[in-house]
Amino acid sequence: MFDQPIVERKSSSPLATSLLVLSAVFLLTASVFVGAQIKGLTVSGSTPTDSAQTLESQQKKAIRDARSILTNEDR
Repeated sequence: MFDQPIVERKSSSPLATSLLVLSAVFLLTASVFVGAQIKGLTVSGSTPTDSAQTLESQQKKAIRDARSILTNEDR
């Protein structure tokens, strides 16, 4: 048991540690931005399901308006 060689751990690279910390910061920042995007798309004072239905109806109305504009210009 005591006759086995001692294995020493290599010291870590400062570059690798810096890149690991930097990637963690970027991941956290990206998560905050995604949360802000989601918050911006929700309708205030409603549940997520109601918010999705409201957003879908607004998108359908915008598509109808765009189609009506395009069909009126072609005439």
